[in-house]
Amino acid sequence: MLDWKISLIEGSSMAPTLNHGDYVISRKPNQKISVGNIVIIKHPKFGKIIKRISSMSKNGQFIVEGDNPESTSPEVLGPIDISHIKEIVCWRVEAYHLSRIL
Repeated sequence: MLDWKISLIEGSSMAPTLNHGDYVISRKPNQKISVGNIVIIKHPKFGKIIKRISSMSKNGQFIVEGDNPESTSPEVLGPIDISHIKEIVCWRVEAYHLSRIL
């Protein structure tokens, strides 16, 4: 059974893909997490954040970044351990529209 969650987007770090006020529908990662996936992370310093997987580091951790060039840089966020990735975003809900992400 899939465990779906709905989250409100706050901020502009994922614009233009996800905009402030959009909602996303996500689920626990039950498959391989891949480069390009948008994920919800429980970051040890920044709390709950949403970012895109941009690459994997040499030690198996993920490098993440926002789609907005003015988002917090991957260097500041640091490598993300898989245990901090809580959900994979599958759908975006905006006014009068539903878009598949995954």
